[in-house]
Amino acid sequence: MMPNQRPNSSAPSTTATTHKEETENQQHTNGTKQQQQQQQQEERIKTQNTTTTKSSSSSSWYNQDYDVLLVDPPRSGLDEKVCNMALNGTFTHIIYISCGRHALLKDLQRLCCCKEEEEDEKSSCFEVVDCALLDLFPRTKESVESLVHLRRRRRPIVS
Repeated sequence: MMPNQRPNSSAPSTTATTHKEETENQQHTNGTKQQQQQQQQEERIKTQNTTTTKSSSSSSWYNQDYDVLLVDPPRSGLDEKVCNMALNGTFTHIIYISCGRHALLKDLQRLCCCKEEEEDEKSSCFEVVDCALLDLFPRTKESVESLVHLRRRRRPIVS
Protein backbone atom coordinates (compact mmCIF):
# COMPACT_ATOMS: atom_id res chain seq x y z
CA MET A 1 0.00 0.00 0.00
CA MET A 2 1.29 3.39 -0.92
CA PRO A 3 1.57 6.16 1.65
CA ASN A 4 -0.92 8.37 -0.23
CA GLN A 5 -3.50 5.62 -0.57
CA ARG A 6 -6.23 5.35 1.92
CA PRO A 7 -6.98 1.93 3.29
CA ASN A 8 -9.90 0.17 1.66
CA SER A 9 -12.82 1.14 3.86
CA SER A 10 -15.06 -1.56 2.46
CA ALA A 11 -12.86 -4.43 3.72
CA PRO A 12 -13.46 -3.93 7.45
CA SER A 13 -17.16 -3.30 6.94
CA THR A 14 -17.38 -6.43 4.79
CA THR A 15 -15.72 -8.40 7.56
CA ALA A 16 -18.02 -6.80 10.12
CA THR A 17 -21.04 -7.45 7.92
CA THR A 18 -19.92 -11.01 7.37
CA HIS A 19 -19.51 -11.53 11.12
CA LYS A 20 -22.92 -9.94 11.72
CA GLU A 21 -24.49 -12.14 9.05
CA GLU A 22 -22.85 -15.22 10.56
CA THR A 23 -24.27 -14.33 13.97
CA GLU A 24 -27.75 -13.82 12.50
CA ASN A 25 -27.46 -17.07 10.52
CA GLN A 26 -26.38 -18.91 13.66
CA GLN A 27 -29.29 -17.44 15.64
CA HIS A 28 -31.66 -18.39 12.83
CA THR A 29 -30.21 -21.92 12.74
CA ASN A 30 -30.54 -22.25 16.53
CA GLY A 31 -34.13 -21.00 16.34
CA THR A 32 -34.86 -23.47 13.56
CA LYS A 33 -33.32 -26.32 15.56
CA GLN A 34 -35.43 -25.39 18.58
CA GLN A 35 -38.55 -25.30 16.41
CA GLN A 36 -37.69 -28.71 14.95
CA GLN A 37 -37.10 -30.18 18.41
CA GLN A 38 -40.39 -28.73 19.64
CA GLN A 39 -42.24 -30.15 16.63
CA GLN A 40 -40.64 -33.56 17.15
CA GLN A 41 -41.66 -33.55 20.81
CA GLU A 42 -45.23 -32.55 19.92
CA GLU A 43 -45.35 -35.40 17.38
CA ARG A 44 -44.10 -37.86 20.03
CA ILE A 45 -46.80 -36.70 22.44
CA LYS A 46 -49.49 -37.03 19.76
CA THR A 47 -48.24 -40.54 18.94
CA GLN A 48 -48.23 -41.54 22.61
CA ASN A 49 -51.74 -40.17 23.14
CA THR A 50 -53.00 -41.97 20.04
CA THR A 51 -51.36 -45.23 21.14
CA THR A 52 -52.77 -44.89 24.65
CA THR A 53 -56.24 -44.16 23.33
CA LYS A 54 -56.15 -47.10 20.93
CA SER A 55 -54.84 -49.58 23.50
CA SER A 56 -57.17 -48.43 26.26
CA SER A 57 -60.22 -48.64 24.03
CA SER A 58 -59.36 -52.06 22.61
CA SER A 59 -58.32 -53.78 25.85
CA SER A 60 -59.68 -51.79 28.73
CA TRP A 61 -58.55 -52.77 32.22
CA TYR A 62 -62.20 -52.63 33.22
CA ASN A 63 -63.03 -55.68 31.10
CA GLN A 64 -60.15 -57.79 32.44
CA ASP A 65 -60.49 -60.50 35.09
CA TYR A 66 -58.71 -59.54 38.31
CA ASP A 67 -58.75 -61.30 41.67
CA VAL A 68 -57.84 -58.44 44.00
CA LEU A 69 -59.08 -54.86 44.15
CA LEU A 70 -57.02 -52.43 46.22
CA VAL A 71 -58.84 -49.24 47.23
CA ASP A 72 -57.66 -46.24 49.22
CA PRO A 73 -60.53 -43.76 48.91
CA PRO A 74 -60.68 -40.19 50.23
CA ARG A 75 -62.34 -39.46 53.58
CA SER A 76 -65.72 -39.32 51.87
CA GLY A 77 -65.47 -43.01 50.93
CA LEU A 78 -65.82 -44.98 47.73
CA ASP A 79 -67.62 -43.57 44.74
CA GLU A 80 -70.85 -45.38 43.83
CA LYS A 81 -69.30 -46.50 40.52
CA VAL A 82 -66.39 -48.15 42.32
CA CYS A 83 -68.78 -49.97 44.68
CA ASN A 84 -70.79 -51.23 41.72
CA MET A 85 -67.62 -52.28 39.91
CA ALA A 86 -66.50 -54.21 42.99
CA LEU A 87 -69.86 -55.94 43.45
CA ASN A 88 -70.39 -56.74 39.76
CA GLY A 89 -66.77 -57.47 38.86
CA THR A 90 -64.71 -60.64 39.07
CA PHE A 91 -62.82 -59.62 42.19
CA THR A 92 -62.60 -62.29 44.88
CA HIS A 93 -60.75 -60.07 47.36
CA ILE A 94 -60.78 -56.38 48.25
CA ILE A 95 -58.07 -54.69 50.27
CA TYR A 96 -59.63 -51.52 51.67
CA ILE A 97 -57.43 -48.85 53.25
CA SER A 98 -59.36 -46.12 55.03
CA CYS A 99 -58.62 -43.03 57.06
CA GLY A 100 -62.29 -42.17 57.59
CA ARG A 101 -64.16 -44.47 59.94
CA HIS A 102 -67.62 -43.20 58.97
CA ALA A 103 -66.97 -43.72 55.26
CA LEU A 104 -65.51 -47.16 55.99
CA LEU A 105 -68.69 -48.16 57.84
CA LYS A 106 -70.88 -46.90 54.99
CA ASP A 107 -68.81 -48.69 52.35
CA LEU A 108 -68.65 -51.96 54.33
CA GLN A 109 -72.42 -51.92 54.70
CA ARG A 110 -72.70 -51.52 50.94
CA LEU A 111 -70.02 -54.10 50.02
CA CYS A 112 -71.17 -56.66 52.60
CA CYS A 113 -74.83 -56.20 51.56
CA CYS A 114 -75.97 -55.45 55.09
CA LYS A 115 -79.02 -53.51 53.96
CA GLU A 116 -82.33 -55.36 53.80
CA GLU A 117 -83.14 -54.40 50.21
CA GLU A 118 -79.94 -56.08 49.02
CA GLU A 119 -80.58 -59.51 50.61
CA ASP A 120 -81.23 -61.06 47.19
CA GLU A 121 -77.74 -59.97 46.08
CA LYS A 122 -75.98 -61.77 48.94
CA SER A 123 -74.15 -64.06 46.52
CA SER A 124 -72.21 -61.15 45.06
CA CYS A 125 -71.43 -59.55 48.42
CA PHE A 126 -68.24 -59.61 50.43
CA GLU A 127 -67.44 -60.60 53.99
CA VAL A 128 -64.77 -59.22 56.29
CA VAL A 129 -61.88 -61.67 56.65
CA ASP A 130 -59.46 -59.57 58.68
CA CYS A 131 -58.99 -56.04 59.94
CA ALA A 132 -56.01 -54.11 61.30
CA LEU A 133 -55.52 -50.59 62.63
CA LEU A 134 -52.31 -48.78 61.76
CA ASP A 135 -51.10 -45.63 63.50
CA LEU A 136 -48.95 -44.17 60.74
CA PHE A 137 -48.48 -40.77 62.36
CA PRO A 138 -48.21 -41.19 66.13
CA ARG A 139 -49.15 -38.28 68.39
CA THR A 140 -51.43 -36.71 65.79
CA LYS A 141 -55.19 -36.43 65.90
CA GLU A 142 -57.22 -38.98 63.91
CA SER A 143 -54.25 -40.51 62.16
CA VAL A 144 -55.29 -44.14 62.44
CA GLU A 145 -55.62 -46.02 59.15
CA SER A 146 -57.89 -49.03 58.87
CA LEU A 147 -56.82 -51.94 56.71
CA VAL A 148 -59.66 -54.36 55.91
CA HIS A 149 -59.46 -57.58 53.91
CA LEU A 150 -62.76 -58.52 52.26
CA ARG A 151 -63.51 -61.80 50.45
CA ARG A 152 -66.43 -62.50 48.15
CA ARG A 153 -69.07 -64.75 49.71
CA ARG A 154 -69.65 -68.03 48.01
CA ARG A 155 -73.18 -69.04 47.14
CA PRO A 156 -74.07 -72.25 48.97
CA ILE A 157 -74.40 -75.22 46.67
CA VAL A 158 -78.01 -76.43 46.69
CA SER A 159 -78.59 -80.04 45.64
